[in-house]
Amino acid sequence: MDRLTVLTSLVVCRTMKRRHVDLLLGVVHAAVAFYLVYLTNEVQPTAYMDEYFHEKQTHAYLAGRWSEWDSNITTPPGLYLLTAIFLKSREIFLGDNTRQDLNVTHFRYLNALHLGVNAFLVSSILSHLNRLPLPLHLLYLTSIVTLPVLFFTSFLFYTDQVSLAAVLATALAFLYKRRLTAFLLACFACSVRQTNIVWCAFLVGMSIASRLSSIRRKRGSPTEASPFSWFCVLLRSPVRVIQAVIQGIAYDAPLLTLVGGLFMAFVWWNGGVVLGDRSSHEFTFHIPQLLYFLAFCAAQTPLRFFLFLLH
Repeated sequence: MDRLTVLTSLVVCRTMKRRHVDLLLGVVHAAVAFYLVYLTNEVQPTAYMDEYFHEKQTHAYLAGRWSEWDSNITTPPGLYLLTAIFLKSREIFLGDNTRQDLNVTHFRYLNALHLGVNAFLVSSILSHLNRLPLPLHLLYLTSIVTLPVLFFTSFLFYTDQVSLAAVLATALAFLYKRRLTAFLLACFACSVRQTNIVWCAFLVGMSIASRLSSIRRKRGSPTEASPFSWFCVLLRSPVRVIQAVIQGIAYDAPLLTLVGGLFMAFVWWNGGVVLGDRSSHEFTFHIPQLLYFLAFCAAQTPLRFFLFLLH
């Protein structure tokens, strides 16, 4: 019994230490983002590109004009609502009525905080999925958080960072089987960017894939099998495959499936996915985009791509 107590204590200590590491990494990345915002404000003290619309909409909410909406904005108001609620809460509890003096340079600092949150969430997900050695853990974390096309948005008032934070938080809650929390976070993620519904579908797909993998193990298939042989195993058990899909949706991810239903209701009500400026954001099937995506992935992960080619 004493030995079990000691082992339990060691596991708890290791878990706490890794959580402290996750938190520390989040703080470090947030500090870097704050410094970059400071430098950005020095050279670009006014709104840059889409920041003009984001700043204008946030000011409308800060002034209490909740029904006002800029038709040029294509995404839902999640970012602006979050910013306005945070600043209004600060005003209520601290009695600091400074919203008239706020501008995009201040909003950027709030957005930079999301980079730290994302670093913490990515670190937490990596810790949950695979206990890597700390140097490799840091390498994975840094390569993910500093992805070039995403990193520059951490010091601008854009939706990218808060959108990613909501998606990562949804994924983390889902991994820990906190279904209601994952549902609420998924709803918020889609209120920041409606295309985040794809990541909700991805999480549902993870549940289905896990169920399908169990069928493969029961069939006694080799662990290292080709995709074709894996597909053949599934074809030999069509009833089990259908059962696995239904169970993955209905039992493992029912609330995330509900988010998909709510999204379809939104598309029907809105008459499309995009909110505003529809003429510049028409939905088309763009096959070359898949090639651009593959080329980008290969360029960003050259070693893994090379190993994939060898395999």
